[in-house]
Amino acid sequence: MNPTTCSLFGNDKSMRSSNYTHRVSVPEGFVFFNSLYLHPVLIRDNCRNIIDYLIKGQDINPRMLPSDDFELLSRSKIVTTAEEDMLVHDRLGRFIRPPQINAACFIVSERCNMRCSYCLADESFCDNINGNVMSEDVAIRGLDFFMRTYHRSGYKIAPSITIYGGEPLISFDVIQVLIERISESIKRLELPEDTTVNINTNGTLLTEDMASFFRDHNVFISISLDGGSRCNSPRVYVDGRDTYEDVLKAVDICRRAGCSFGISSTVTEDVLSNKEEYLDQMESICPSRVGLNPMLSNGCMESGYPERLSEFVLSVVPRLMGMGIIEDRTAEKMYALSNHIVRSHDCYAVRGCQITITPSGKVGTCHGMLDLDEFYVSTVDDDLDPESDPVLRRWTTRSPLLMEVCQKCPALAVCGGGCPMNALRIKGDLFELDDSCCVLSKSLVDWYMRDNVGSFDVIDSDLLGDDNEPV
Repeated sequence: MNPTTCSLFGNDKSMRSSNYTHRVSVPEGFVFFNSLYLHPVLIRDNCRNIIDYLIKGQDINPRMLPSDDFELLSRSKIVTTAEEDMLVHDRLGRFIRPPQINAACFIVSERCNMRCSYCLADESFCDNINGNVMSEDVAIRGLDFFMRTYHRSGYKIAPSITIYGGEPLISFDVIQVLIERISESIKRLELPEDTTVNINTNGTLLTEDMASFFRDHNVFISISLDGGSRCNSPRVYVDGRDTYEDVLKAVDICRRAGCSFGISSTVTEDVLSNKEEYLDQMESICPSRVGLNPMLSNGCMESGYPERLSEFVLSVVPRLMGMGIIEDRTAEKMYALSNHIVRSHDCYAVRGCQITITPSGKVGTCHGMLDLDEFYVSTVDDDLDPESDPVLRRWTTRSPLLMEVCQKCPALAVCGGGCPMNALRIKGDLFELDDSCCVLSKSLVDWYMRDNVGSFDVIDSDLLGDDNEPV
């Protein structure tokens, strides 16, 4: 081996395990990786001395092992100097972009025809009978506000517009006006051609005419369904009637109309207890995408829920993939892991990228916190400078990269920090951990390392003795 391959570091420059180095035990030995650089290396079990040095944090210098192996460890940042680690820690903020708006959530109706036992909207703004509905005028002014703010941000990422409720289809007339105005804005080049529009609905009010309208305007429909009839039992009408068959009718309407649609599932205790039923239902429906959403903060979670959720997701996602179905959250994190990408945040709102427009024309951040005045930033008739807004700027600092409690986590670069609403409502602080996301992200990293071990770089020679032979 040519020792000059390590000349960048100096032949006698000792290094040791980075503060961000973690390991996963596999049958072949150990996978070591730096949680920020995400270039895993398999060190085979016969290299016990290297493994021990890394685990104990002992100094390693280029003369102690083949130069290519030392270069691999240093290039992957599995071993670093103390100065390098300090520099990385001090520069984590460079991954946090200033607030720039590219997503809008329109709450077109605070009313809903259902009363789901776990609904987050019930806690914040939803009133099934007397809730506000958005007027056509507010919808148009809200879109104008979003376009002004988007262009002010100078954002190059495609805009994303989501129509939300309550149950948004209660206000289908307003939705038509809003979507037609979006289409006109794209034709006039006021919005980019790749602007996406999504609607989140329980599906029970969907008609064939509505589905045809959504298809013709390239609207992606996300239908809330938690699985089979037992899984879906918490999702009932206001009068207590079951909704399951009506939701399946909506799925059939989407299919026949040729709509793009996915399924949004809340992973309740019923879903956890009926995994096979859930999978059978998804195989029968075969949506393009599925969202496995953790239970949120209204007290329905039982002890140990984050761990059971993690086990469920890890067992279900591979089987969904086998059906050709993408699970959104897992796919994002797996993409980040496999492409060595740092995910600073877990949602548009906490990135400082999203605004939420209420029926009254107030503009907030998260659609789950509309009962809290402190998270409003403007009205549709005003102008907003995202980069200088104190609320948006504060939200962008809620990232694992900047939270000291997260620095030792193996999922540091891919977790994104989970749901700020969950942290606030359960623990009373926006900057506390979201336990469901925390446990699941760690499990996903562990799973990824085990499942992809055959594709990693390998070290299979141990430390060298004085005679340059393995110890």
